[in-house]
Amino acid sequence: MSYKAVKLMVEGIGDETFLKKIISLKGVNCIEVKEMEGQGNLGMNFQSLRGDFVDRRHKVLAILIDSDNKSEKERKEFIQNALENTFNHPVKLGAQNSAIEVQVESYTFQLFYFLMPGNLDKMLHSIRAKKAPHAECFKTSWLQCVEKSGKEISETEIIKNATYIYQCWDCLTQEERKKTGIKASLQYALENNAYNLEHDNLKPLKQFLQKISIAGDTE
Repeated sequence: MSYKAVKLMVEGIGDETFLKKIISLKGVNCIEVKEMEGQGNLGMNFQSLRGDFVDRRHKVLAILIDSDNKSEKERKEFIQNALENTFNHPVKLGAQNSAIEVQVESYTFQLFYFLMPGNLDKMLHSIRAKKAPHAECFKTSWLQCVEKSGKEISETEIIKNATYIYQCWDCLTQEERKKTGIKASLQYALENNAYNLEHDNLKPLKQFLQKISIAGDTE
């Protein structure tokens, strides 16, 4: 098995799909993306990767998780605790996009982290490339209906469902929805220009990817 210089850990399959698309557009070949099946599994994933770094298979470990309206301080502490429990020594992260060195046995590698503003659905919502009448109507009418019933729903859930409606009803034609195998998937949406991947909101993320790719390519 061949290993790439940079191991980029992301929360879920949607993040993995999105990041792979951005990375392919940048023409970067040194980054391997791995989804963690939720940020709660961060420590477990560190443990599973420990052997890779002991065997010097990667030069850089990069972590991308959602901020989920938490402060940067809270997220840094969350990552640091998981790292310290895995590598058995204190770890102090700097600012986003800045590298620190982590030692595991006799091997030292670089570590970076990035906090996705909000979460992936919020990012996708902000870079939609097509008109979204179905998604916008869904947001307003559904919210009004829920409020009338005396129940509450979070903004995160509203945007998550609106993203699905956008990909299914605003981005697919009636014929496409009828075809077997064509679903309202993020992969299909990305392949069919549903999102503006040159949007300014993606600049910090792209800068992060550039930093870790440069670190991976450095001898």
